[in-house]
Amino acid sequence: MNKSDMFREMYDAGMSVAEIARETGSHYSYVYSVVQRLCNKRGEEVRKERKTSVSDTIRAMVDEGKTVGQIAKELNRNYSFVFSVVKKYKQRLKAAKNSK
Repeated sequence: MNKSDMFREMYDAGMSVAEIARETGSHYSYVYSVVQRLCNKRGEEVRKERKTSVSDTIRAMVDEGKTVGQIAKELNRNYSFVFSVVKKYKQRLKAAKNSK
């Protein structure tokens, strides 16, 4: 089995182009071109991977009850950045609660 066959098999198994590229150590553009040719033959579009933003991840972790310090350490992010996201999130929650 050559690399292109492996990419097609992985894509058919549900992996995204980015995941295939990371897993195989191949360039994203190479994997994408192989997958794009496959999809063109089938008359379909290449699946798009929706990335969750870091801020969305931070907000979800706050909802789980984690502290700013825990989140910063777990995500390997700057404490100040995490603090600012959490502060804005809590302000929005408070404003939404007060408007009801």
